[in-house]
Amino acid sequence: MNASGPENPRSDVLSPEPYIVHRTPSGQLPIYLAAKRGGNLHQTRIRKIEGNVVELRNQLQQALHILPKDIAVNQLTRHILIKGWRKPEVKLFLEDRCF
Repeated sequence: MNASGPENPRSDVLSPEPYIVHRTPSGQLPIYLAAKRGGNLHQTRIRKIEGNVVELRNQLQQALHILPKDIAVNQLTRHILIKGWRKPEVKLFLEDRCF
């Protein structure tokens, strides 16, 4: 405790990003793979996003060199959908940002 008030003990854990990706109850990142249309359409879905979903989409798009037509945000469910199976790349991206 300092003169200005109590210190936040988790201030070093908080993300400087405008979004947070919460982990699942088992401690895994909420990145899921889906095959649709008889297995011809491969998708990667990121769930449990809190905060600015569009900013996370923009950062993923730049970091993973994804075309704008291949990544979308569902504002109702707050999920990000990426065309193709990109789970290892997305997982590395999020782990580098301490999620």
